[in-house]
Amino acid sequence: MPWAPLAVCRQPGCWARVPPGFCARHAPLSSRNHRGLSRQARGYDRDYERDRRALLGLPCALRLTGCTGIATTAAFLYPPTWAVLFAPLSLLPGAVLQAGIMVIDVLALRYVLRSWLAVGLMGLFPLTWFGLGSGNVEILIAGAIVAAWRHSSVPLAVMTFTKLSPAFALDLRRIREFIFACLVLVAITTPWFDLWFEYARFLAAQPAVAGTIVPIPWFVRLPFALLLLLPRRPWTSALAAIVAIPNWYWYTSLILIAPLRLWLDERRAGEAAPGRHDATPGGTPASSAASGSDAP
Repeated sequence: MPWAPLAVCRQPGCWARVPPGFCARHAPLSSRNHRGLSRQARGYDRDYERDRRALLGLPCALRLTGCTGIATTAAFLYPPTWAVLFAPLSLLPGAVLQAGIMVIDVLALRYVLRSWLAVGLMGLFPLTWFGLGSGNVEILIAGAIVAAWRHSSVPLAVMTFTKLSPAFALDLRRIREFIFACLVLVAITTPWFDLWFEYARFLAAQPAVAGTIVPIPWFVRLPFALLLLLPRRPWTSALAAIVAIPNWYWYTSLILIAPLRLWLDERRAGEAAPGRHDATPGGTPASSAASGSDAP
């Protein structure tokens, strides 16, 4: 019989020596097994199947093998605000919607990096392509964080309704604009306000470390995120938003371009006006408020 050397369990923090893969303790918690969550805990309860059957009426794609269940590949697990925003977009063909999201992601990369050459170099990072192709929001979060310190906090308010922690990156000088945008985003869900209660129940059923690459619960990381807010500098606030994000995935690292960009902006603004120390409330020299967006 073929023999292979033992390896360390693939679960971060577990050092059990097992055949390549997960140990017996962590195999049920792997992504292949939905990290131990039941269908109901993942949002696929009876009401979901009934509503999906009424909307699409499609059986499982594996019906030829005898499966008679209802497909569950159309799950939407973001807050109700995003469900309402995407409701009219759902009328578009899937390929068109996916292509549109990819275009917006590329434009967000260009906005943050300020150079098409830098965008091309970003393509050397494999997870960039995963972020573009999967339709995840990490690149958009990075763009919203940088926009909150350059132009407007409205994009940050929109992205706060995805992972919650982007609010940590808010420039306090734009807090009124941010609060108003958040109120508008909640107001548009008024006809379907009961969705918020369902969403709260869904979040309460989630484990504290599901999907993380570093098994540190969010409530353990939260105090460190709050400490990063004390300097009140743009890049530390952006870093706090990343530290406090509920779940860390591999592609969460894409958001790191935001604090890096803000640090470079602050550094170059300081070099352009080395004699000025009258910092703004956000920790950026006053000259950068007017010229920060002109730095390459």
